[in-house]
Amino acid sequence: TIVVSLGSASSDEGASGMTSPSATATITDIDVAVTFEVTVDAAGVSISEEDTSDNAATFTVTMGGTALTTGNFASVVLSQTGTATDGTDYSAALDDAVATAIAALTTGPANPSYNATTDTLTFYAGGPSALSFTVTATNDDDVESPAETIVVSLGTATIDEGTARITTATATATITDIDVAVTFEVT
Repeated sequence: TIVVSLGSASSDEGASGMTSPSATATITDIDVAVTFEVTVDAAGVSISEEDTSDNAATFTVTMGGTALTTGNFASVVLSQTGTATDGTDYSAALDDAVATAIAALTTGPANPSYNATTDTLTFYAGGPSALSFTVTATNDDDVESPAETIVVSLGTATIDEGTARITTATATATITDIDVAVTFEVT
């Protein structure tokens, strides 16, 4: 708030006076502090290649802190840094899984957006503050030891007006596998 006050009025000739001795201006600000975290559901911490009733992991990216104010938006970069190959050892590939989750939301102008070129997930004022997406382990005959991991990582948190930081940068799902290598010998 800015308040300007005028003191006594004077004049060389004639009368002087003030009708409004002060004026007030209020500065508005849309700066907020937000945080980002990524989690995996309890069932997704360990998923099976072979068991279709236990082969899916749901990751959730959540924006916490102060709610975004009108006109403000915040973004975070997603990546898959685990040992599993994106789109081969599990599907959908990270980009496709995020895009599918956004498309499944009730249509709204403040829905999150995702730029697959930069891997950037953006949240907007008035929209959802979390996005969940699911990946499913792909059954193959490869012997994988140690077990492969799907690690969703967050990086480069930004906000249009305010501060953004990452509180939980990674979430991991481990793909279990019963494939083994066998040899036969004729004697």
